[in-house]
Amino acid sequence: SKVDVDFRRGEVTAVLGAKSAGKSTLLKILSGRLSATEGSVKVLGRSPRGGTKARIGYLPGKADANRAPGFVDRLLGKKRESNSSARGLARLTQAFLGNRDLVVLDDPFADLSAAEISEAKAFIRDLVARGKTVVLSSNALMDVKELCNQIVILHEGRVQAMGTLPELLTGGSAIRFLPAVLPAEMVERVLTVLREEILSTADSTGA
Repeated sequence: SKVDVDFRRGEVTAVLGAKSAGKSTLLKILSGRLSATEGSVKVLGRSPRGGTKARIGYLPGKADANRAPGFVDRLLGKKRESNSSARGLARLTQAFLGNRDLVVLDDPFADLSAAEISEAKAFIRDLVARGKTVVLSSNALMDVKELCNQIVILHEGRVQAMGTLPELLTGGSAIRFLPAVLPAEMVERVLTVLREEILSTADSTGA
């Protein structure tokens, strides 16, 4: 595999790709949970497997057997107090942050309710407002498009495109990989337009 990407400080970067694209592996390497088999990884100028690891927060992905059910519960690695308690989302955010400068979230919105997704997005926005860098993965562009400063398209362990959403939509390299991270009904609408345009052109040519 070949991954060459910079994650910019104080921004949200989404790593998008279909299942088995290599997203979880990339995030585990970035967070110091796995060692890279080749090349080098630097977080804050040092290897994430060393002293820098203490400055990295990590949310396990859906495939991890020990993943707790709720977003904040998984992030903190424990059960939180009920909503009736004094500990709100801001307090939980502060408790989690500590001296963590990079927060890595593997598929953070998977299996969440609409209310939990809203809570998770508020949490991420709060992290960025505090100057933290967030890298998250998803297989659904629509879930993350309003959160991200930068998007990385991953396919079979390789970065196929990188940039802002407008840049990806105007660049040819990303277009062929976007259907894998778009809703099926949206892809079908695009295909319908293409079919109509192609058939219309064919009819006019043959006339």
